[in-house]
Amino acid sequence: MDIEAMQETIEKDPMESVEELLLARWIDQELIPKMVKEPTNENRLQDILLSAREKQTAIPIVSVGCQPIAEVAGNNEQIIGIASELSTKDTARPTKWAKGIASFQKALSSFSIHSHIFLSLSDIELLAQTIDNPEEKDMVDSTRIQENIETLTQLIQKNGGNASSFSHSECLIHSAEVKDLNSLIQKLLPNWKGEKLTHTLEGDGTEDLPNALYDADPVLLPRILISKEEQSALIWLDMMSDLATQDHLQLRNSIIRNLPHTPLVSPVSNGGKWDAAPDPVTRFRDRFEFINLLLDIDNFNGKDRTDWLERVQNTVTDTTITHFLNSLGIEGNVFDMDSRIRAIRLTEFLGDSTFSLNKTKEFEADGTRLKNIIANITGVSAKQVFIQLNEGSIKVNGEKVSDINFVPQPGDMINVGKKTVIQVT
Repeated sequence: MDIEAMQETIEKDPMESVEELLLARWIDQELIPKMVKEPTNENRLQDILLSAREKQTAIPIVSVGCQPIAEVAGNNEQIIGIASELSTKDTARPTKWAKGIASFQKALSSFSIHSHIFLSLSDIELLAQTIDNPEEKDMVDSTRIQENIETLTQLIQKNGGNASSFSHSECLIHSAEVKDLNSLIQKLLPNWKGEKLTHTLEGDGTEDLPNALYDADPVLLPRILISKEEQSALIWLDMMSDLATQDHLQLRNSIIRNLPHTPLVSPVSNGGKWDAAPDPVTRFRDRFEFINLLLDIDNFNGKDRTDWLERVQNTVTDTTITHFLNSLGIEGNVFDMDSRIRAIRLTEFLGDSTFSLNKTKEFEADGTRLKNIIANITGVSAKQVFIQLNEGSIKVNGEKVSDINFVPQPGDMINVGKKTVIQVT
């Protein structure tokens, strides 16, 4: 198939198959290799991402982390755990982790995949101390945990992510349909006869209560946080410390048992204590950056469409362009100047849907018909414009236009899909 036929293929298919191949390559080459821990259900993860992009539905992501606890002496010489404050310094681990998570979400968003993180730090074990040591109740305060959850949520939002917080204990109590923490523990541990719930083991083992929580979370939390319809698209986020090997295995095995079709992902490193010297945190390339990677374009710092096109024309070889298009299902070969120009137009069309090349463009009114204005501005054929008109993706002043002979007037604002805005002057 020659380059002209390649362009005809693109016009027949509004880029959906190409976009799916590009997303699949991003998952294989960018997302999976950067996972800190091996994810579960890789194939299911790809299916969820592709489906969310097609249906334009937000992916729910649930995560419950472990709250840093400092041990102090209680009034009766018992050891009491209290919540430590999370640092928000740029060099501290919570900030680094939040930046990495936001980068993950923003990269998904660049592929038109929207997600929302439901985030919490567990307060169950902290509050369980009030059952073990009722006389120390005044020293056990979960307020700091709630503040830390809000801190992490705000850090993610500040860096461009999308997250909200929830109380671990309140959600479990509500979902389990029990009246209080004591009743919840009795339901989670049916053989519990009032034995100590905390500080019962030495070493790296996990205690009965945390073991029960690992199984309870995947069963109970989705019921209260998301709708039944959303559960098929659920992703579980592992924010365990990289050093907590046993805890990670507990969580992993629980997800496999209780949510066998739900992927468990660890996109960002949490390398130990929150305030330890931070390791580098993963940053994910967005769609445009990934296209540049495939085109062997390094460190693009241009400001607009013209800069990027000059870079493509001057530095990307014929072989690279051919391989790039072929890998996305667009068959053909760049063999002369004419075929190179056509291939670059296709490459521009792909890049244009992500790069901020969609700043408002101006067109001076001179009696030109709408279809020709759009073809001139966007570089697509009149045939493709006709398809877009029939699909209702072209609007003038907010109203869909289907008349192929429509002539815009000065002051009209033309929207082509969600990417291109044309101001008629």
